[in-house]
Amino acid sequence: MEALYPVNPSTEKIEVQDDMPRSPSRSSRLKLTQASELLRDIRLAQSLAQIIQVLTHTLPVLLDASACGYLTWITSPRTGVHWESVTGEKGSLFEKTPLAIDLSTSNLLKTGDCQLLTLGSKAVSGGLADFMSKAGMVSLQLLPISLEDSVRGVLVLGRANDQPAWNRLETETGNEVVQLAISMYAMRTELVKNEQRLKELERVFHASLDLTATLNLEDVLNTILKNALALIPAANDAHVFYYDGHELTFGAAMFRDGSTGQVWAMPRNEGLTYTVARTGEMIVVENMRTHPLYSTAPAAWKGGIVGLPLKMKGAVIGVMTLAMLEPYIFQESKLHQLRMLADQAGIAIQNARLHNLIREEAQTDWLTGLPNRRAFEIAIGQMIDHTKATGGSFTVMMLDLDHFKSINDTYGHRIGDEALRRIAARLHEGVRKTDFIARLGGDEFAILFPNTTKDEAYVIGSKLQEFVSVCDLQLPDGKVGCVSVSFGLGNYPENAQSPVGLLEAADTGLYLDKDRS
Repeated sequence: MEALYPVNPSTEKIEVQDDMPRSPSRSSRLKLTQASELLRDIRLAQSLAQIIQVLTHTLPVLLDASACGYLTWITSPRTGVHWESVTGEKGSLFEKTPLAIDLSTSNLLKTGDCQLLTLGSKAVSGGLADFMSKAGMVSLQLLPISLEDSVRGVLVLGRANDQPAWNRLETETGNEVVQLAISMYAMRTELVKNEQRLKELERVFHASLDLTATLNLEDVLNTILKNALALIPAANDAHVFYYDGHELTFGAAMFRDGSTGQVWAMPRNEGLTYTVARTGEMIVVENMRTHPLYSTAPAAWKGGIVGLPLKMKGAVIGVMTLAMLEPYIFQESKLHQLRMLADQAGIAIQNARLHNLIREEAQTDWLTGLPNRRAFEIAIGQMIDHTKATGGSFTVMMLDLDHFKSINDTYGHRIGDEALRRIAARLHEGVRKTDFIARLGGDEFAILFPNTTKDEAYVIGSKLQEFVSVCDLQLPDGKVGCVSVSFGLGNYPENAQSPVGLLEAADTGLYLDKDRS
């Protein structure tokens, strides 16, 4: 038993009293002092063990018991009992005297009701009668210690043969003191739990604030993983995978050392991550080596892992996993926090993906699928800032389809739109992956060539003219048409250092090229 005080203050105080006769009023004052100190000690107790210690040290003095002890068992009294915190001048007799637990004694201990037992009464039989006789106890109080609808043990107070037997009032008084102590402890425990729940809610609330602070998908994913790793400090890594109803794809990863971006391992078809995605239920694995989901996993895989579904309106849109390098026992409170984080994460991811989709649509030309003028304006601004910071140059190319209006006038806009799609595809095929091509509107296109001189861009433009010129267009009258392209160039910083200036330089070159053609 853990100790609250080495010696009960109240008991010590009584032992040092002088030999003066004790009047009833003086005895009452001493009892009141003991009761006051009992309440104080109960308030100070931080655990059930300390509550038991306070009761076993104070109740014998308050109720004139010669022995007191806490009788406990592991599964049930029939499997064996043992004494804890035995006190009183004859308390050692409790421990020395064997207590045989028959069925009636076991039932008596488990009732959860206080019991008054007097030697020789019909209620005392079997093992208890033999115990009381051998221990020299004329009367016992059995005061149950119950928590969460379960009898944890029984506080036993005894009076020796040279004392009067307990009466019902004394037993009820003892039980009321015990129940008061247990109620105060239960209230304190519940208060601690509520404070813990409040802290959990605060953590999730702050995580939610982080998630709603941005609609950038990458930032949202990193925020989710960062908060997940903060909740489980033992975790080595956290991953998010997207789920489309059939297949999982990698979303993001974060490791304890702060590194991001690289997946530790892609999900196995019959593994934990796919099982979470398909069932929509959290799965906790404390030890991969002993769990069926990892029976076919690589031998090097070990430790614990938890997988949580990320949902939006009940549908699984992804899975988050947290993995430990060693076997790990997850606390229910931590799992509860992870569930709340996962609930918020599913919504945040879907909102970010929707935002990205809307943004992409707003910056995408509906006809050709190329970036539009708005996207081009953003890209050229970013390229100017980057080139200004790093040095070097880049070139802007403006392209215009020659005599394209005649196709629209002759065959209609449906054929003209199909021709634009075909030509846009050819232009996209003809540029490098690092180049940025956009449709500005009508039959005008623009390309950004990073780290490219004007002469180098001119060579590329000439090749694009040849590339587009062999783009055969199947026309409704059976004819095969082709379109020529004119272009002009503007170089940063040679010709201009602003988007408007660069476009004007390229536009001037474009019309010169048209005049030549």
